Order: sequence, then structure tokens, then C-alpha cells
Amino acid sequence: MTSTARRDAGSLESHDRLADWLIAVVIAQLVVVAFSPALWAGFVLWDDDAYFLHNPYYRGLGPAQLRWMFTVMSGHYMPLTWLTHGLDYVLWGMRPAGYHAVNVGLHALAAVIAYFVARRVLAAAVGPVQAGALRAGAAVAALIFAVHPLRVESVAWITERRDVLCGVFFLLAVLCYLRALDSGARRRWYWLAVALAALALASKAMAVTLPAVLLLLDVYPLGRLGPGRWLRRDVWLEKLPFALLSAAAAILAIVAQRSVGTLSDLRDVGIAERLGLAAYGLVFYVWKTLVPTGLAPLYETPYDGATLTPWFAASAVIVAAGAVALVRVRRRWPGVTAAGAAFVVLLLPVLGLLHFGLHIVADRNTYFAGLVLALLAGAAVLRVLHGVQSPMAARATGAAALVVIVLLGVLTWRQSGVWRDSRTLWTHAVAVSPSSVAHAKLGVLLDAEGRTEEAIGHFREAVRLRPDSAYAENNWGIALGNVWRFDEAVAHFEAAIRAEPTYAEAHRNLQLTRERLANPLGYLAAQRARRERLTRGIAR
Repeated sequence: MTSTARRDAGSLESHDRLADWLIAVVIAQLVVVAFSPALWAGFVLWDDDAYFLHNPYYRGLGPAQLRWMFTVMSGHYMPLTWLTHGLDYVLWGMRPAGYHAVNVGLHALAAVIAYFVARRVLAAAVGPVQAGALRAGAAVAALIFAVHPLRVESVAWITERRDVLCGVFFLLAVLCYLRALDSGARRRWYWLAVALAALALASKAMAVTLPAVLLLLDVYPLGRLGPGRWLRRDVWLEKLPFALLSAAAAILAIVAQRSVGTLSDLRDVGIAERLGLAAYGLVFYVWKTLVPTGLAPLYETPYDGATLTPWFAASAVIVAAGAVALVRVRRRWPGVTAAGAAFVVLLLPVLGLLHFGLHIVADRNTYFAGLVLALLAGAAVLRVLHGVQSPMAARATGAAALVVIVLLGVLTWRQSGVWRDSRTLWTHAVAVSPSSVAHAKLGVLLDAEGRTEEAIGHFREAVRLRPDSAYAENNWGIALGNVWRFDEAVAHFEAAIRAEPTYAEAHRNLQLTRERLANPLGYLAAQRARRERLTRGIAR
């Protein structure tokens, strides 16, 4: 190659990099705009209170806080996520705006990385293609992933920092893996991918699916595995470090769930129910990706699980039909089949096969799988732009993609506003997906405002939906005590203890209420004396 040719090639490469980074900046800015209502949101009465408002242990980065972050099992083992929250406290104290800004910034970064991942995956799938068409397809994929309303729960909820942080490292690990396959410094990029996988797993165990995702990429579009190439030892062995890390993280995740008593055993949720949950979840997530309306912070499992049986059966039929269709089109449209497999793999940890919690599905579960369906949309745009000769058809495709992205962005902007405060969140939840938890949370907020009778109405509805709701019974008792209906309050505290015998707060409230009944004048005098001591600053 002559010096002139080398200069021209270098200039073209520099121009390509500049174009990519300009697109990346635009993507990040659009993400920030779409999620901007979250920047003015506060902490909400949905884990934020337990994780931050009532938790002094994460506040700072000293030895005591670091020890707690790396040993605590609070439903999730996520030391890296706790580290970022410790930094939050150092930078902004208990001002929620800073916490939200970090969430939005991390998601914007994930969107940028998603663009570069999509660029490489689409290039490998389509082959030689015009650079402009490739950038357009990758940008569409990144934006549909990033500004989709299903991402709101992960971004606008401070507690779900673990999703966006894990997403950044997960996508970086994939990008470095792809870079390792076409780089002279293969080992350096490979081991960087392994290190990033470890960081993703330290943020949230959801990244346990990474080894399987890399294998799927090896099958399509990379073509490193397939007919006649299934026994390539090098391809399988290079996944071993990723698999070992994922296995360790999976064990820690199970231990963490058991530590808070949310992991169901087979006696509670049988195999048939778990398979039904998985089928229902797959149908729900595909549907909500296509029609992202009526989103809620909680889709609660009904108290009578038998009511879900027809839904499970119908979902199983739809999933089976979808699986047959994906197998039949695997030769004509291998990308569609690979995307379907990747979608299932990325959702496997949260489909209910390993069941925990009150929810049947959750918007946040789509944070990783959402990119797969977005890649299909980007691939469709790329193929149209690359294959058509008519400028009008190209403009129509671009306009249609822009309309979809703008519509998703508007829906995301509106959904982000739902997370503004606890009252807004739970009022919305009661309207779109009524649940025992939603009614009980709204009741707590109304009682705090002095609207006790309205609060009791919500507690009553919460108990109707879930008769074993210890949380609703306990707070119903508190509301009754606030209006001096102590006899009735005792009955609800006792009901809370029957539902959850280890419920310490209900035991404490029951004891205090019985003291009030036994000696109301003495109780009032004790309370008055305590307030006076607090006023004098001598309370212990």
C-alpha cells in the first residue's frame, strides 16, 4: 500500500470513528431526555426505604461500610452496586437527585455500548454493507432498547441501580469478546471480557447468562459453532472462566434469596406451576415489548393460584407454537431463531423456574432481553436500507423508525413521571394493576397524611386480595390505633402475627396497644414524659 493510500485509509477510519461517536453522543442525550422526569424524583416506599432511608450501613466508603457491602445478603449479593451507593452518599448524602442522576447516566452509557455491540453483531450477520445503513440499523437497535418504557423501572427506581450497572458491564464484556475475535491483541481483549463479566456479576447475578449468550453468538452470527463445527474445543474451553464465574454467582444468588426467605420450594410451587410461570412470563414480556402500556411496579401473584391455570395453559400453547415456528425458519431466517433463543436464555433466571417473591412478572426483568428484540428491529431497518434502490423507500423506512422511537420515548417520559414519589407510584399501581401490596402501600401513605378512613379502605381491599398479608394487617392495626380504636387494632396485629409469626414489628405494636388498653392514662403520661425528655435532649 502506498503512503497516499495509507493516509486515505487512515482518514476514512478516523472519519468512521468520529461518525460513530457523534451518533453515540446523540443516543446518550436522547436517553437523558426520555428519562429526565426521574431526575426530579425522590425515594419511594418500595424498597428504597429499607435500602437507603432506614439503612445506615451503606453510608460511606470506610472499612465498616466496605465490610458490610461485601458480606450482606439482602436478597441480592451485589457488592459493586453497594459500592456505587456508598459513593452516592459521599457525594450527595441523602439527596435522591444525585442517586437518580447516576442511574440515568449509567443507562445512557449502556445505550452507547449497546450501539457499538449492535454495530458489530449486525455487521457479522449481514456481511459487507454500506457504513451509513449499518450505523442507522445499530442506532435504531440501541434507541429502541434504551428508550423503551420497560426500561423505566430499572432506571427510575433507585433500588434497581443493580440492573443498569450490571447492564453496563455485561454489554462491555460482550463488546470486548467480539473485539477479541477480530483483534491482533486477542488475549488482552479476552481476559478483559472475563474481568468485566466478574464486575457484572458483582453488580447483579442476572449476568449468569453471559456464557450462554456468548455461545449463541458463536453459532450466529459469528459461525464459529454449527454443523460440522460443534466439537471445536477452543470455542468451548474459552467459555470456562465465564461459566465458573456464573456458577459462583448463581450459588451466592440462591443463598441471598434464602437469607430473606423469599425462595419457594417445590412444595409451595410445583414443577407444573413453574413451567406455567415460565410460559406466561415469555408471552407477557413479548407482548409488553410490542404494546408497552399499563406498566406497574408490581404484578402480584393472585392469592388463589388456580386462577392462573387457564393463562398458563394458553401461554404454553403460544410458546410451543412460537418454538415450532422458530425451528422451521432457522435456515431461511437464522437471525430470528438465534434472537428467539437468546431472548429465552436472557430471561431464564427470572421466568419462575427458580421462584421467589410475590410478583409473577416484572418490567425490570427485560433489561437484558430487551436488546435482543431491539436488534431484530435494527436488522430489519438495515436490510431495507441496504437492499432498496429507491431513495423514497429509504426515507420511508427512516421515518417509520423515527416515529417508533419518538413514540417509545414519549411513553418512557410519561412512565418515568410515575416514579416521582410514593403517592404517585402507588396510586398508579392501584389503577393499572391492583394488588394487595399496592393497596397497603397507598394505605400507609394516606394514614400518614391523617386520612385514616381512606387508608382503612385500602387496607381492607389489600386483605381481601391477599388474606395472609401480614403487612396490610399490621398497618391496618396502626391506623386504627391512631384513631384510638385499640380493641380493633389488637385483632389486626394478632392477624398479622398469625400470617407471619416472626413479624417483629407486629409483636411490638401488639404489646404497645395492649399497654394502652390496660392503662391508657399511664400510657399517655409516659408518652408525654418521653416527649419532654426528647425536647430537653436527654433521651437515650
